[in-house]
Amino acid sequence: MTIDNMMAQIGLSNVGNALANVFRDIELAEERIATAISKHPDRADMLNAAFLLLQRPSYLRLDNVYIAHMDEILERIANSDPISPPTDGEMLAILVETSLATPLSAEATNMYAVIYNRVQERSFPDLPRQEVIRYSDGQIMGEATMKLEIARQAQKMAKSDDTYARRKAWDKATDDDRISGKWWA
Repeated sequence: MTIDNMMAQIGLSNVGNALANVFRDIELAEERIATAISKHPDRADMLNAAFLLLQRPSYLRLDNVYIAHMDEILERIANSDPISPPTDGEMLAILVETSLATPLSAEATNMYAVIYNRVQERSFPDLPRQEVIRYSDGQIMGEATMKLEIARQAQKMAKSDDTYARRKAWDKATDDDRISGKWWA
């Protein structure tokens, strides 16, 4: 009898899949940290200390979006930028969820293309880009309004699984506390 069969008999058939997903996410996070360290070797301690920040939020179901999310968090850390604002991956997830409930406005569709392109550029440069609508003055259609609303929605989603609390704690911590792990103690 296999472990999967035994787990199914006691009602735990999904545990194996859940554990496999957790270990896969750990592997992805370690790969993204290694990639970030190769770009920013002088920030290796800080980037390694960021591992807890890379736990997959429940609303980032797609691997490509999750990878882009991790890349953006790590890039912010490498550049000593705040990490509490929503990432492009989180904003993209919100637009996808919204589009499943109701058609997106022209402005929201355009912002989806803008954010999608940034995600692709950062993490998957070989994939094709989406066309973006700009006004005659070069401003992107709907950008200001959509950024505010998406940021508001991203913070609501992040608060639901302690992602936001972790990122706020990281932003408030000193570098020494981050490296020692005391930032989330």
